[in-house]
Amino acid sequence: MSLWQVLSVALTTALVGSTAIGETISLRADAWCPYTCDPGAAKPGFMIEIAKMALEPAGHKVDYKILNWARAIIETRKGKFTGIVGAAKEDAPDFIYPSEAAATQNMCFFVAADSKWKFESVTSLNSIVFGAVKDYSYTPEINQYIKNPANDKRIDLVAGDNPLEINVKKLQAKRIGAFIDDRDATITYINELGGNAKTIRPAGCTSSTEIFIAFAPNGLHSKEYAKLVADKITSMRLSGTLKVLLDRYGVAEWKPN
Repeated sequence: MSLWQVLSVALTTALVGSTAIGETISLRADAWCPYTCDPGAAKPGFMIEIAKMALEPAGHKVDYKILNWARAIIETRKGKFTGIVGAAKEDAPDFIYPSEAAATQNMCFFVAADSKWKFESVTSLNSIVFGAVKDYSYTPEINQYIKNPANDKRIDLVAGDNPLEINVKKLQAKRIGAFIDDRDATITYINELGGNAKTIRPAGCTSSTEIFIAFAPNGLHSKEYAKLVADKITSMRLSGTLKVLLDRYGVAEWKPN
């Protein structure tokens, strides 16, 4: 073999090793519609649709399934899955994040319709037992409140594939006085309940937070996937197709930071 042939083989091998070609990209999230919905539905969630539009034209296959959020983070960190969908940076600081968020979340407290309690500041939480989701990120202040052992008796942490459903049922059963979750996800869910939706109302919101399609910290091609997602979101915003997608889910377009 000539020197040129040796160099050509080495170059080809290096290029193949550095670029993902036709990979199956496994994405996991808990049920959090309209962001991440039923994988088999016509509308699987607008963040899932963004992921597919970003990754599939590059020759990849997106494998999206519902999974307990805490487990999704742990297993993706171990390398079992490629990424998670719907992550705030505080959820998993070590993951690889696109330069563009795929949504913004507005965390709000929800109470029974006849409740007089309202969230005004973190000190408001001292007078109520509220539901939250294990390993979710809210705001720095609320995250700190939840992590403080002195507040354990005032916090009911849940897990599972559909934690929002669990918290709604606990609220309706008066096992908790309130729960915190994303405004759009909660409104979408309680609207699906029909008449039962009138038994729940919002009771104050926190500041908005960017959420992302995030990739495994040690994934060989995580940075490449993150760039594909960021580039796609940018182009969709410029072309207007992002607004068209969000309109299908009843979600307002957010402004990039």
